Amino acid sequence: MSEGGLRRRGAGGATTQAEVPRAFDAIRKIDFYAKVKEDCVQKSQVGGTVTVVVVLFLIVLFWHELRAFWTADFDDQFTVDTRLDQRMQFGLDISFPSLRCVQVSVDCVDSGGGSQLNIEDTLLKLPLDAKGKEIQQQAPQPDECQSCLKASGGAQRCCNTCEELKQAYAAQGLQYMDTLKTAPQCKDAVGCRIRGTFDTVKLSGNVHIALGGSTVRGGKEAPSFGAEELEEGFNTSHQINAITFGQEIPGFESPLDGTAKIVKHGVYLFSYRIKLVPTIFTDFSGNHRYTHQYSVNHNSGGMMVRGGHLMGLPGVFFNYDFSPFMILRQERYKRVSAFVTSICAIVGGAFSLASIVEMFLRNWQSVFKA
Repeated sequence: MSEGGLRRRGAGGATTQAEVPRAFDAIRKIDFYAKVKEDCVQKSQVGGTVTVVVVLFLIVLFWHELRAFWTADFDDQFTVDTRLDQRMQFGLDISFPSLRCVQVSVDCVDSGGGSQLNIEDTLLKLPLDAKGKEIQQQAPQPDECQSCLKASGGAQRCCNTCEELKQAYAAQGLQYMDTLKTAPQCKDAVGCRIRGTFDTVKLSGNVHIALGGSTVRGGKEAPSFGAEELEEGFNTSHQINAITFGQEIPGFESPLDGTAKIVKHGVYLFSYRIKLVPTIFTDFSGNHRYTHQYSVNHNSGGMMVRGGHLMGLPGVFFNYDFSPFMILRQERYKRVSAFVTSICAIVGGAFSLASIVEMFLRNWQSVFKA
């Protein structure tokens, strides 16, 4: 193609080769980051040391920012609790190293007059050995029939479990406390772990673990044991492994978890007074869970028999009451834009500070050498 043809093509509106460098020159003029020729750059040992320290410092700060980015924050709001018809799920996991499972019962009584006595359908009673380990219970064989000892009464009756043996003695009006220590069905189990959940109405009340069982007399709850049973010892030493009031929420602390009380002698009552604050937890996905946060104080005292009468009911009591206010807790995570902004601020600030430190050290070094 002729030279005249090239000129006409350029004149016809096509981009010429001469216009391309001009566009790059315009971009080059707005460069805020002026470059220094490699021949003019002077590297020093002080600068290298500061660079290494700054890089390590940036790695640590970046790690902390990354952890903060992946850790949820919570926004709390307070409002009046209007969910009066809401039921509460009570979760309990408590160990008694010196009480057999046949000696205790779990009862729940509320201020409205309702009661759940000898709760067993949703609670497990797991026997413990002398070392506090759970004993694996084996189901009796179909043809197995262990003796009821003194409670046999001449009749063909089988007592394959410690509970059956206790019921047989109680039916005959016999004392069974000594028998529990020697009977093959009971002698290995010296402690008990109670674990499980049950529902209760949203009214103030108490959950207690006491000796024997409970009955209702005249519309009121009354313990169904005699004072003579205490003579064989009713040691209420215990450890609270876990306790919940509602659904379990990750990150919520339970002040009573891990609490342990030891009784060296005598018969004691332990009372925990709990103030419940209803809480609705909303996670990042918008799912709602209902639970309770709480504060607690406790007291204890001896319940020795005087003149054939108890000064109080020995056992472990959880007395709870509800706050009229509710907490609405929302789970939130840091935005990506905020995370990027923090990283940029850290990098920029670190290098700016490093430049000042490096300049100061270099000047100090030159003065020292002079």
